[in-house]
Amino acid sequence: YKRVDLAVAACARLGVPLKVVGDGPEGARLRAGAGPTVEFLGRRSDAEIADLYRGCRAFLFPGEEDFGITPLEAQACGRPVIAFGRGGIADTVVPDRPVPGLPPLHDGPPTAMLFFEQTVDALAEAIRRFEGGALDTRPADLRRPSPVLLDAVRAAAALKLRVVRADPFERGERALLNLGHTFGHALETAAGPRRLA
Repeated sequence: YKRVDLAVAACARLGVPLKVVGDGPEGARLRAGAGPTVEFLGRRSDAEIADLYRGCRAFLFPGEEDFGITPLEAQACGRPVIAFGRGGIADTVVPDRPVPGLPPLHDGPPTAMLFFEQTVDALAEAIRRFEGGALDTRPADLRRPSPVLLDAVRAAAALKLRVVRADPFERGERALLNLGHTFGHALETAAGPRRLA
């Protein structure tokens, strides 16, 4: 469901660097389809992951999830996101374009470039647009959480859910991270069932 295969294939096709963190049962298949610009790093510590976020040009999120924490981590480190535009991603980023079927949820500078077909071609085109300067971002804008996310945090606090753990990366870049499994309920409460259905 994370669709790392799309990121590997798109970056290999374009000849752009990609660092893949983590491991799993798909590792051998992914390595077989990777080009020389794709690097598999395996598991990394939180501090190493924070450094990788801070050093990247953009974070690729080609999967569909109800709530994905990794785009928030990337934004907290001041980096934009290139993401598949379905699932909960519109709740946690400010998209560069309207999400089909949803009213605009945010205003302000975009923090993510979205693509709407979960294909190598669509992701490769989004990467090309990003590399061409189509997403004008500043780290300070990227660190600002989306209004829907803030509403969800407020709803979680009202429900007395423990959603934030005090274990920030250096310089406080991880203030909204490690939200926990109960966050999905708070997000649904804040954004309404239309977001998670």
